[in-house]
Amino acid sequence: MEPPKKDEDDEGFDLTGPALDASGHVDGRGRLAPVGPPPPRGPRPRAEPLELEQRPPRAETDYVPPPPPPKPRQPSGGQGGAGRLLLWLLVLAGLGASGWYFFLKDKQPPAHTPVAVVVLISSEPSGAAVSVEGTSVGVTPWAADNTWGSGPVNVTITHPGYRPWSGSFPGGRPARLEARLQRR
Repeated sequence: MEPPKKDEDDEGFDLTGPALDASGHVDGRGRLAPVGPPPPRGPRPRAEPLELEQRPPRAETDYVPPPPPPKPRQPSGGQGGAGRLLLWLLVLAGLGASGWYFFLKDKQPPAHTPVAVVVLISSEPSGAAVSVEGTSVGVTPWAADNTWGSGPVNVTITHPGYRPWSGSFPGGRPARLEARLQRR
């Protein structure tokens, strides 16, 4: 790439460092050395004014937009096949539900299964041994179905380093016992 040609009345280029002349040597003035023969002296000739060239108008484009996508077909009757199918399914479901009602309305519901009656025993501290009616059944917290007969059911709770605790709960009904054990 050649540096631009320079007239004598033009000012030099300001550079931030040394410049190279055409032969590749450093110009100590910090200006670019002229390349090629010096330009002719005297006033520059004036250039002719530019004229616009007459061109023919641009050719129309041959772009043709793609056709719009086809619309989905609808069967006669104004509803799509999916809508008609849904309508038939709803009618059949209604008929089926009403049929089941008339066939099964005289049948008895299944026998009511009793809800389990539970006894829950907890202690502070937990992990104490539980004995019900003299039989060891587990450690606290302890829960079981309350299948004991009606009346009071005796419970003893023991834990090493604590005094034994005794109490009772009603048999055959939901019950909850909370024992606070005392240190010996």
